[in-house]
Amino acid sequence: MRVPFLRRSFRSIFAPSRLYSDLTERTMNRARSLISIVGGLLMCAATMHAQTRDALIDISFDVEPGSWFVGLATGYSSNFHTGGFRAVPGREDVPVLEDGRGGGFQIGVVAEYLLSRYFMLDGRVVYDMRAGHFERSWPDTLILLGSGERRPGDTTGRADVAYRLVTTDLLLSGRLGRISEDLAFTLSAGPSFGLIVGTEVDQWVERTDGTGARSYSSTDRSIAAHNELRLAFKAGGGLEWQAADRLWVNARAVYELGITDVTESENWQLDALLFQLDLLIAL
Repeated sequence: MRVPFLRRSFRSIFAPSRLYSDLTERTMNRARSLISIVGGLLMCAATMHAQTRDALIDISFDVEPGSWFVGLATGYSSNFHTGGFRAVPGREDVPVLEDGRGGGFQIGVVAEYLLSRYFMLDGRVVYDMRAGHFERSWPDTLILLGSGERRPGDTTGRADVAYRLVTTDLLLSGRLGRISEDLAFTLSAGPSFGLIVGTEVDQWVERTDGTGARSYSSTDRSIAAHNELRLAFKAGGGLEWQAADRLWVNARAVYELGITDVTESENWQLDALLFQLDLLIAL
């Protein structure tokens, strides 16, 4: 867990607003992480700029600062959900599902504005699918049979989460090094804002009794009491390639650190590793 249990318990004795304090501390801790990431990127950029200043290529290649690019934005996300909800909704006597993983996708539009020879602003508006799969087993559970008899058996709880957003990114990107005549290395960082447009949780429980017989129960629901807005910070690097006279390709690997939670009550956080591929045309 991100906040140790004993620390939270200690605070609950002396702080009447324990929940507010927990949320504030989590936000501050993640904000400090973001500052560390940005600081590292800026130091890396400054070092590479000083060492390769003469070899740097104009950020616009053969277009002037102040120019615009527009195009198609795509991406794949590897999602990391902390979760924290019960394996059986409404049952406090069953374990919680944590540490979900899943893949998602992004598709939308992108616009890029050249600020100078070395820097540009990238704006993306995408439909964003952040799926996750959770699974947890707990053995030696008493299974209630149809005859009313209870026998020891194994129980496995699973959940598939569909978390859909419209995400808007605003990244500051800098061209750092020249790889070839039409290929350059870039670093990017900036905030990301998400509007949640849909959530689904498909949960099911599989039970195996002592005879080997299996039984299933399932439920479909939305994520209870989820936040309607999401704030995150993205940072990473990639390549910019001039594929043709007016056609550009941006490929980036970006880590996204969620600042707000999916739900406050469960401290459900979502981070992701994103692989973005954008196709742009110079206007």
